[in-house]
Parts: sequence; structure tokens; C-alpha cells
Amino acid sequence: MQPFILAAIVLALALLATLLLWRGDTPRITVRSELLEIEERLAALAFPPGAVDGIADAATETAIRAFQQAAGLPADGRASPALLDELRALAGDE
Repeated sequence: MQPFILAAIVLALALLATLLLWRGDTPRITVRSELLEIEERLAALAFPPGAVDGIADAATETAIRAFQQAAGLPADGRASPALLDELRALAGDE
């Protein structure tokens, strides 16, 4: 396969993945250590995120949504900087 064709395919797949993962204007946590912190804090507050591994999966999204509902926040299930700030504030860390 020609190198430029391979590069075009890789670029197209990256664009497709970006479009499929994009879910609105809310910034998302992409740093694994921050997602791990969110999972740890949710688990400590009795909102079990499944495996505390720094990987956003369905269980993590469900736990986030449950916490958001309980806290009176918009329940979108997204791991965002605002969510992390809220969890830290609850613990008195900010």
C-alpha cells in the first residue's frame, strides 16, 4: 500500500473516532490519573464506579450520573473538570 494512502486511512479513522466520541460542549477528562481520582472519590461517596482503574466505562458513567443526580447537577454522566472540582470541594480539597 502506498504510504500516502495509509496516512489518509489513519487520518480518516482518527477523525471518525473523534466524531463518534464527541458528546457536546462539556470538556471531558482525558488524563487517566484524573479519571482515577474521580472513580476513587465516587467510590468513597458510595457511588460505585466499577473497577477503579482510570478507564471510563459504562459503570463509571452510571456512577457519575447517579452522583450528579444526587448533587442536583445536570446528569450527563461525563467525567469533566467541573465534576472533579465538585468532588474535590465536597471533600474540602478546594
